Amino acid sequence: MIYLIGGAPRCGKTILSQRIASQKNISCISTDTIRPMVLACTPKSQINKKFPYEKLQLEKDATPYQDMIYNSPRILLRAEITESKTLWLSTRRMIEHLIDCQQDYIIDGVHLMPVLVNQLKGTRYWKQIRSVYLVKTDLDEIKDGFSRSESRHDWLSSALKDKDLVDKTARMVQTKSVYIADQAEKNGFTVVDTGKDFEQKLNALSRKF
Repeated sequence: MIYLIGGAPRCGKTILSQRIASQKNISCISTDTIRPMVLACTPKSQINKKFPYEKLQLEKDATPYQDMIYNSPRILLRAEITESKTLWLSTRRMIEHLIDCQQDYIIDGVHLMPVLVNQLKGTRYWKQIRSVYLVKTDLDEIKDGFSRSESRHDWLSSALKDKDLVDKTARMVQTKSVYIADQAEKNGFTVVDTGKDFEQKLNALSRKF
C-alpha cells in the first residue's frame, strides 16, 4: 500500500507520516527529498522555469526566508504549483514502481497536488493507494500552531520572534491551504483541517490508515 499525505506547509504532514511509518514499520519519503534529485538533472537553462523557487530565494539577498519576505502568498502558491508539475512524473513513476514491487511506502509533501494525484484514478495502481490532504485555513490557528512547535529542527523556529515574518508565513500557509482544500474536494479526496485539535486529528488519522 502507498500512503500519500499531501497538503499545505505546517499542517502535520511529516508528523503523520512518521507516526504511520512507526506503526506499520514502513519507510517514508518527502517530495522535498525528491526535489533536489530532479533539480540536479534539470538543464540550467530550464531551472528558473521549472523550479521558480530557486529564483525567488536568490533574487534579493542572502536573507533567510526571503521568498516569503519579498513575495506575496499568491506568487508563492504559483511557484509551488509549477514545481509540483515538474516533480510529478518522477513522483508518479516512483509510486508505480513501489506498487509493482509490492512495497509499502509513505510519500508526503506539498507537491502532491490533488489534480496530479487524480491522474492515478482509473489506473491499476489506484486500489493500492490511500491518500489524505492536511490543511489549516484559520489565520489565528495557524499562528498559534507556530508558537506551540517544540522541535529544534523546525524550519521556522529561528523566525518566530519576527512578527511580520510570522504573519507573512501564516498567510502563505492559509493561501496554500484554501487552494489545496478546494482542489482536493473537487477531485474527491479526503481533506482534514488540523487547525483545531491537531493531536487528536493526527492520532485518529494514523489509526485509520
